[in-house]
Amino acid sequence: MEDQGERFQLGFHGSVIWQRDKQFGTPWSNHIRQEDLDLAHHLVQILEPFYEFTLQISNGASAQVAEVVVLIDQITASLSTVIANNNDIYPPALQNACRAGICLTNKYYLLTDCSPIYRIAMVLHPSFKDEYFKLAKWPWSWINEALALTREMFDKWYKPRKSDPNVIPPQKVPAKPQTGVLAGLRAAAVARSVDSLSNPVDIWLSGGLVLQDGAPINGLKWWVEQKHLGNTHHGLLQMALDILSCPGEFHIILHVSFGRVIHADYSWFLYSNNCRCRAYLQIRPRLCVHQETQPQCKVSK
Repeated sequence: MEDQGERFQLGFHGSVIWQRDKQFGTPWSNHIRQEDLDLAHHLVQILEPFYEFTLQISNGASAQVAEVVVLIDQITASLSTVIANNNDIYPPALQNACRAGICLTNKYYLLTDCSPIYRIAMVLHPSFKDEYFKLAKWPWSWINEALALTREMFDKWYKPRKSDPNVIPPQKVPAKPQTGVLAGLRAAAVARSVDSLSNPVDIWLSGGLVLQDGAPINGLKWWVEQKHLGNTHHGLLQMALDILSCPGEFHIILHVSFGRVIHADYSWFLYSNNCRCRAYLQIRPRLCVHQETQPQCKVSK
């Protein structure tokens, strides 16, 4: 009897609260509950990178093209963490919203990954080169394509011209012939010098990465310093200055419906005022950054 009495009192008390809420207050469905506060806390954690990246790009004079790939990678990693939910702390609604966000970021992955300017900018960045692609687990076919694009652009626009065959070189006194092992050194030196001059991209990739306290440096500033030092890196200097000085503006617009869905609109613009960059975009129209591509869901690289 006591249990029934307690249940009756609880039911009566709840009925009174419901009647009071119905007459003088807002519906319970509009009240903020603890799960709503938890969702808001998770939203802050997810949206914080978007805010930081927006400030990072908005405060600078312009966003460099090499930075865009890195920012999209970090955004995708943040959304993928929520989707994986390894610690079982994120609600299903938030996971579904992040899955929709991944589908949207993949659209812009395709635009950057398929753009020759973005790929070449990553290869020529002293802190990235091809190592970033490997750490980001890009498919080898994509990495090879990025390197091939870099070599193709160098050979077409920046490769030093061969000397005029009509020019007669000055006569030199013949050197004393060497014998034995020393005789092979001359041929080896000539072969290595010829190979080096014909593969400046390979020389560039064989060097180490330039970092500052373990973080990437300003690639364009580094190349400008190399110019002042007189280091042309076997002809790559002008190509790197042209590519890395090509600004790409990346804008993030967030739309949040509290407790339901997260929607993010991304857009960026690649300006190719440099005549060589513009010409290269024209000779590779199928890879142009402005090409319309349908969004496709895929696993991050």
